[in-house]
Amino acid sequence: MKKLISTFFLLAIILTNINAQKIYNNIEKDEYGCVKEFTTIDSETSQAIKKATYIYNSEGVLQEKTFYKWNEEQGWTGTQKYEYEYNNEKLENLIYTEWDKNIATWSAKAQHLIHIYDVEGELLAVKHIQVNNDHQLIAKNELQLLTFNK
Repeated sequence: MKKLISTFFLLAIILTNINAQKIYNNIEKDEYGCVKEFTTIDSETSQAIKKATYIYNSEGVLQEKTFYKWNEEQGWTGTQKYEYEYNNEKLENLIYTEWDKNIATWSAKAQHLIHIYDVEGELLAVKHIQVNNDHQLIAKNELQLLTFNK
C-alpha cells in the first residue's frame, strides 16, 4: 500500500512539472530541406528553458540535431550537438559534440561513432573514436560488435 501511495505522489509531481511547461514549435521548409525548432518555456513565467533544433535535407533525412538551454546573461547556450553522415542511405558516421563553457563554443573534441556494414548492407559493428576538430585522433579503440538473430 505504501508503495502504491508513493508511486501516486511521484506521478502527481511529474505531471505537475510537465503541465508547468509549454513547447512551441517552428518549422521552416525550403528547397534544401527543413529546420524544426522546439522551444520549451515555463508556463507561469513565460521564461525560456530549453530549445531543440532538427535539420533535415531535401529528402527528409536527419542531418543534425542540436540542444540548447536558456542563459539569462548569454541567451541560448548549446549543450549537445549530433551530426549525421550517410553513405548509400545508411548512417555512416554519428558525431557527438558538447558545448565547452570555458570558450563559449562547441568543444574541439568530438565523439565519432563509425558504423560498419557488411556487403548486404546489414550493420556489423560500431567503432567509437574521439577526435579533436584539428583532426588529431585521440586513442579510444573501442569496437562494438553487433549480433543479429535471423
